[in-house]
Amino acid sequence: MARKTARQTRSTVVDDDDFDGDELSTSGGDESDEAAPDTAKTTDAPAHEPPRPKSRRVSINVELGPKPAGIYVSRHVEVRLEGAQAETLRKAFDGLALKAARLDNGRYVSSVPDAIRWLLEEIARADVAK
Repeated sequence: MARKTARQTRSTVVDDDDFDGDELSTSGGDESDEAAPDTAKTTDAPAHEPPRPKSRRVSINVELGPKPAGIYVSRHVEVRLEGAQAETLRKAFDGLALKAARLDNGRYVSSVPDAIRWLLEEIARADVAK
């Protein structure tokens, strides 16, 4: 029974069932110094990537309470998201990155936490405008 293994180097994958061991040997008895012919299967990526899908805009209404006065306001949030929540947050981040959105401090939105900051800044901006 032959053991099936795969070896990978750069973008070339070689399957042990496709050749015998002598084809890759580079040392030993009476072999020449010339390289063995390339018999490996290549798994090159396409020359160009498919176009990225366009982003789309959604609108939501957020119910806000009164301005917090005299109570503690947390500046740190640690949260575990459900699958759909995590996917939606990633889509929000990808859309913001596509449009090169910036935070109020001028930095580009370059991470998922930045996307959350951007959303909160937009809510605050809408609250001030009313």
